[in-house]
Formats: sequence, C-alpha cells, structure tokens
Amino acid sequence: MDVMKTVIPLSEYTQAHFLGSRYSARPLRQELENMLAEHHEITVDFKGMSATQSFIDEFVGMLILKNGEALLSRIVFKGCSADIKAILQFVISRRTEDFRKANQH
Repeated sequence: MDVMKTVIPLSEYTQAHFLGSRYSARPLRQELENMLAEHHEITVDFKGMSATQSFIDEFVGMLILKNGEALLSRIVFKGCSADIKAILQFVISRRTEDFRKANQH
C-alpha cells in the first residue's frame, strides 16, 4: 500500500459534512482498524467536517476500549475544529479510563 493510503479523509465518506451516528462510524472504524494492521501511523483528516460525540465514540472510543490508549500514538488527527478537538479529548479521556478499569488486575 502506498503512503497516501495512510490518510483517511473523512469528507470523502459522506455527502454531508456531518458525521452523526454510531451506525455511520462503524464501517469507518473498520477501515481504520484495517489500515492500522498494515501501517504504523494513520492520519484521520476531519477538514471541513463536524461530528457528534456518538460518532467519535464509535469511531475512536471503541478502538481505545478494545486496544488501550497506546494505540493513539499511531493515530494523527488533523483538520479538527475546536468542537471536534473537545469531543476527541472527552471521548479519549473517558474511554482510556474505562479501558484501565476493565483491565485492572
């Protein structure tokens, strides 16, 4: 796979520039998981997009819940509005805490 395939431009996955539902996030999360299996670092480009907390939780939060926060060192978020940055921070914090609680020994 070439280097260009390591970028997920979310604007190419929807006609509207709004990412709203968990349902719409699932295939994108699968795409991200597949790309992470093949590449060390993936860039997710939110340029021109808005998103709900539900979408970001399904897209990113479920990956953290499954794999832990170390996975985040391999994902670069770019083109994020202030709202998306705030949602990402909230979801990452919450799901990191959930992962730690679930994996305490």
